[in-house]
Amino acid sequence: EGQSNAPGATVLVLMHPGGVLSSLPIVSGLARAGLNVCAMASRYGNNDSTLAVEKVCVDLGAVIKHLKTVLSYAKVVLVGWSGGGGLAALYQSLAEHPPEDCRTPSGEEVALKDLPPADGVALLAAHAGRARIFSEWIDPAVTNEDDPGADRDPTVDIFSPTAPKPPFSAEFVARYRSAQRARVRRITAWVKDRLQQLEHEASEAGSDWRRCRRDATFMVPCTQADIARLDTTIDPSDRSEDTLETLAQENHSPVGLARFTTLRSWLSQWSLDDSRADA
Repeated sequence: EGQSNAPGATVLVLMHPGGVLSSLPIVSGLARAGLNVCAMASRYGNNDSTLAVEKVCVDLGAVIKHLKTVLSYAKVVLVGWSGGGGLAALYQSLAEHPPEDCRTPSGEEVALKDLPPADGVALLAAHAGRARIFSEWIDPAVTNEDDPGADRDPTVDIFSPTAPKPPFSAEFVARYRSAQRARVRRITAWVKDRLQQLEHEASEAGSDWRRCRRDATFMVPCTQADIARLDTTIDPSDRSEDTLETLAQENHSPVGLARFTTLRSWLSQWSLDDSRADA
């Protein structure tokens, strides 16, 4: 959408790692205001189960190159909305400072050199990155990934009848956040071990294609338990509190953030210590 791509024109580009933003009201609103707008989906549009943020940056680079070399826009401004904020920041960082190591955290080669830099970056309602917000949403009480209802940690189980009520103490918030990060890191350690197993199997597979797997899928239960949704004194804003029942329904439902992913995708987008996309 837009008004003009005459020489000297500027275009605003929106992209989300795993979403499709073209139907957002802000896109049509900016166009109606007389601005040139390009809302593009990455190769993982509406399906982030195998997403690698490095490959999303390659997609975004192709969009910028096309806008400048084919459509003749003089300037491109990245508009990072929500998860697009971390993407815009990561992309511009890679474009301005190409990395020596052009691989994903799981070791896949990606063409990260020679990405065309944008001429500006604007952040709108952006968060600090997928891995970071995930580490604040995941349910820390889960100690058994195969049976999330068993052996839950009572010291950080907000769904327990004996759990503290909001507003939560600073001590409880710190303990809760620490337990969330610990769970993410336990999953990451398992992911890395599993990848090593697959690589070992493949090295000994010979001509047996059944043992030459490069990746594997897995489920992550209970990923919707951000206590800031129950306690508005955490990261204060004018938002309203959610009820514990609402949060419980989301947390224990079959859908949610990072519910279905792969080993390689986990390291690229959800691992707090491995993902590049930390804005």
